[in-house]
Amino acid sequence: GDATATNTIYSANNNLGNSVIGTIIKDAPSQQFDARLQFQIHVERLDSILLAQNLDIHLMKMDAQGYECRILNGWGPQVAKGIEMVKFEYAREWLSGHDCIDLVPRFVDYGFEIFRRYNGDRFIAPLQENPTKGSIIDLFAVKNQVRNAR
Repeated sequence: GDATATNTIYSANNNLGNSVIGTIIKDAPSQQFDARLQFQIHVERLDSILLAQNLDIHLMKMDAQGYECRILNGWGPQVAKGIEMVKFEYAREWLSGHDCIDLVPRFVDYGFEIFRRYNGDRFIAPLQENPTKGSIIDLFAVKNQVRNAR
């Protein structure tokens, strides 16, 4: 997250893969969220964890059900420097539910280039702005030196 805090994680009945921090965001209007599947969790800034470990990260997978902007806010510039590539899910409905309307530009501001695909020897289909088509899209955020080394 973007701050050390306690928050609620809401899990959908029969779909724990749709577990969302801070607010309920449904896959479909009929989806139910039972109070028994709501838990208080501890949220940390990523830079408080990774800087303490002094890690270099070659690949990070991020699928946070719309919480991605808060994760980027919480990793800060020092952590961003140590990350070479992020494979992430761009899910418009979940991102909008968390007011994360500028995810791709945020990655670009941290020095990443965004691509829709990797074809085995290079990244293709670059983006500078949020995708305008598709509700859920897997994307790659890649630093220049990684893209040029492939």
